[in-house]
Amino acid sequence: MASDDEGASPKEQLIEAARRDNVELFHEVTDKLKKSMPKEQLATFLNDIKDSWGNYLLHLAASFGSYDVLDALLDVEHLECDPLTIRDSSTPLHTCVQYAKERDAPLGTEMARMCCDAGCDPRVRDKYSRKPIDLVNEKEGSLKDLWNVLRMEEYKLTEMAGMQTVVDDEDEGGSDGPSDED
Repeated sequence: MASDDEGASPKEQLIEAARRDNVELFHEVTDKLKKSMPKEQLATFLNDIKDSWGNYLLHLAASFGSYDVLDALLDVEHLECDPLTIRDSSTPLHTCVQYAKERDAPLGTEMARMCCDAGCDPRVRDKYSRKPIDLVNEKEGSLKDLWNVLRMEEYKLTEMAGMQTVVDDEDEGGSDGPSDED
């Protein structure tokens, strides 16, 4: 904690910004930090910020429905978008799903969509071996859109991984002699 005459530290201010969806405070603090450190160091600084429960800034923004701060965080170059909490190894995407289930399905769905668009991996499992989609009942009307977002993103990533394997196999195979056409 900072002393009374210093005010809140940058870490404390950023945690507060994530909790209150105060994007102005987020930009004010990060703009000051950008003047004193390269962007890789800024990303490392942001990646290392946790609250007392082991939640990273992305988890905090998702758990409080702080859409604008979540968006600003995901725009930071080199930011780790799939950090795991200490308590249950959940990702920010897991937290978006919990928010959708417990508080506001449309907002949680949009936050999950934004996380997926930024590169969060819906295939990452928490310590209970659950992927974010495993927390959603596809038949629950208010969460159907969320289930579809997660399913489509999983499908895209799985297909891309499969295509990469085929390309890698072709690259490694080389030529094993002339083809029938030769």
